[in-house]
Amino acid sequence: MLNSLFLANLPSERQSSNLEGLQEDLHGLAGAADKKIFSLKTCQRWLLAGVCENIDEFSQEIQKITGYKIENFTLYSGQEAYHFLLEIVCGIHSRLIGENEIVKQFKDAYRVYLQSHQGKNTALPIILFLEKILQDTKKIRSQILSEVGQHSYASIAHKLLQKESVLPVLILGSGKLADELIAYFIKKRPVFISARNDLQRETLATKYSCEMIDWNDKKNWIKFPHILNTIGVENFTLLDDESFFQAWTNQHNGYLRFIDFGKPVSVQTNLKQPIFYGLQDIFEEGAISHELKMNKIECARKEIYLLSEKRREYFTQEVSFPSHESMIKPSYATH
Repeated sequence: MLNSLFLANLPSERQSSNLEGLQEDLHGLAGAADKKIFSLKTCQRWLLAGVCENIDEFSQEIQKITGYKIENFTLYSGQEAYHFLLEIVCGIHSRLIGENEIVKQFKDAYRVYLQSHQGKNTALPIILFLEKILQDTKKIRSQILSEVGQHSYASIAHKLLQKESVLPVLILGSGKLADELIAYFIKKRPVFISARNDLQRETLATKYSCEMIDWNDKKNWIKFPHILNTIGVENFTLLDDESFFQAWTNQHNGYLRFIDFGKPVSVQTNLKQPIFYGLQDIFEEGAISHELKMNKIECARKEIYLLSEKRREYFTQEVSFPSHESMIKPSYATH
């Protein structure tokens, strides 16, 4: 059965912003796109997994979904596909190695897929593989990568904003990362949100009881000493007027921070650390000692290989598919 599992990996640098449907929040998920194909989109890659009769059938499915030619993808099959997907969800290939966001993104994409395919037998085979990925991810992260993955984007931002500070923070954007940042900071300090998408902005403001700031009047942003940007879209510039940053710095005599999580970069300024931090600075702040990290990653790689071998043996046996009831309450809810 494992031989029927296929995985396609499309790195972000191979993606074109000209194709319809690819202007989503890059920190969010792509969701379910087809009856057979599970889809997950992050800032680094677009992953599509499915159970098909052969590689040709799988290739046709992902070309139909994405609009990309098959040569743009790196394809995996069988145990290799399971192994690579497990490495991805464990954070082995993340720029912030071992980071936790990828697990949240995977679970959210899985939840969307389940909700979209309740009662559809065609979805059952891939669900079984995804359930095992979640089980194996939990084991590796809890036993090996717990210390490596303790840093999230939100916790690093909290460190850069000074843990003892209670100054208000303005979050720009309304996607997945904005949601996570608001959830993290709302318990620690006043949080405000400004975003282009009125509906999503209002949804987040209602969800967390935070105040909305007018998107079209950037002068309102200047009054906030701490600004976190989550917006990164091809061919879009959020801020490139140095007069904004000049007015912003003049407004505040105290502690200033502008943290730009956007990828691609949509903020241009001459400001540097410790006032302005870009995404690369975030990665560097999140690093633990190189030797400790590499030792743990090597241990995780070995365990992932052993687990993928175990799954190869498991799936060579007769395997029963999960019931429709289990699709409604997937096992990840307890992980």
